[in-house]
Amino acid sequence: MESPADQPLTTQEPDAEPPVAEPGQAESARTGSTLWLARQLLALPETGLRVRRLAGLLRDGEPAEVLPQLEAAVRRGLIQTHLPYGSPGARELHLALVTWLLQARPRPQFPVGTWPQADDGLTLSVFRVATLLREAKVLDLPYLSLLLREGFRIPAATEDRLLQLHPSVDKLPLGTRRERARLTDRNQLQFLLLDSTPAVVQLLAENPRVVEAHAVQIASMRPTHPWALQALLSVPRWLGNERVVEAAARNTSAPGWLVLALAPLLPLRIRQALVHLTWLGAEVRDLLAQWQSIVPNQQRRDAEPQTVHVDAEALELAMNELDVSQHDVQVLSEDDEAFLPDDVDPELAAALAEALADPS
Repeated sequence: MESPADQPLTTQEPDAEPPVAEPGQAESARTGSTLWLARQLLALPETGLRVRRLAGLLRDGEPAEVLPQLEAAVRRGLIQTHLPYGSPGARELHLALVTWLLQARPRPQFPVGTWPQADDGLTLSVFRVATLLREAKVLDLPYLSLLLREGFRIPAATEDRLLQLHPSVDKLPLGTRRERARLTDRNQLQFLLLDSTPAVVQLLAENPRVVEAHAVQIASMRPTHPWALQALLSVPRWLGNERVVEAAARNTSAPGWLVLALAPLLPLRIRQALVHLTWLGAEVRDLLAQWQSIVPNQQRRDAEPQTVHVDAEALELAMNELDVSQHDVQVLSEDDEAFLPDDVDPELAAALAEALADPS
């Protein structure tokens, strides 16, 4: 007798009608087909190995196979809203994705300071990135399309103009600030927390004397340079810290693609709050709202009809005083919420009564 594993995937004839899937079977089959990528990554013991394995799949794998599975794995972790961090293993898988993105994206050319070169084992060629982006658009994968398009955009030569140093650190040369960032004296480190130069932030993030409170202050500083946030998050211990990631995601200087990349690393209540950040682009907010099944505040206000709550007794008293009782006014019941006081202004009451009586 054949075991289920030895049986063929289908026994229907070539011209036979395809079987009708029961409700839920199609989704189960699609979800099951994405498990091999998650299993391969989660079987590795630590994030560094997962990052290298993911980079190898994106560099050498077939885009039509790897990209849909990666998008589905991330989405499956986000849409399970009954769990604070999505499905089990989703955080570890997405942590590898964000780590790879921060390490592999193009490096800026700042006129001051230095930026560490990317690991050759993690980078992708320009041609490969273009291939992945084109395939993500063809397959309609909105999350990966946005991350690849914005995350691998060549840094502009004018990005150094975004650097706005705090007056307390602007008077010191860059070399002095970088040297102090390597020290173990926390008094000196406290002074440098106001420095938004990416090269200094990178040294601070790697300093073992910097604690969580320091990292949260760096991530919360506004305005700051976008690359300063990425320099902080490129250090594994801060990318895995929920408070630091939340501060970076809520920072108005964070680019939209970075907020979208950090969202799956945060609990459900924070992900839902990110949808209402007005400084994010519409594409990012719409994608977050779609995955969280909620409507942004602005869209909700535009869609919902505006209801005026009027106290029936107070309005009747005002109408009697103004002799406008002949108006056919429809008001809410006494049990409804009231906002009109008894000592209402006569002119306001008249205008309100006229507006309620107008059929238009």
